Amino acid sequence: MTFPSPLVAVRSRWTVVALLAATGAVGTYAAAAAQAPAYQGTSAIFVGFESAPSPDDARGQRYLRETVESYAALATTDAVLRPVIDTV
Repeated sequence: MTFPSPLVAVRSRWTVVALLAATGAVGTYAAAAAQAPAYQGTSAIFVGFESAPSPDDARGQRYLRETVESYAALATTDAVLRPVIDTV
């Protein structure tokens, strides 16, 4: 008993092979097009100050904390996010 080589099998059934390849390509495209795009990003920021210990340190730390919190609030506004979303 002899087995035909894979090349002979493909040559004799090329229409079936082409049909299966086209069906797979169309099915893959349809599945990819049906999915909603998902984007995710992360960022981190470190803000600190360096100075000699003084009574103003507590006030400076409070200022930094409030400043960083305002940066975080600003970073999630539509004015910042819309240009980024439009480029993606």
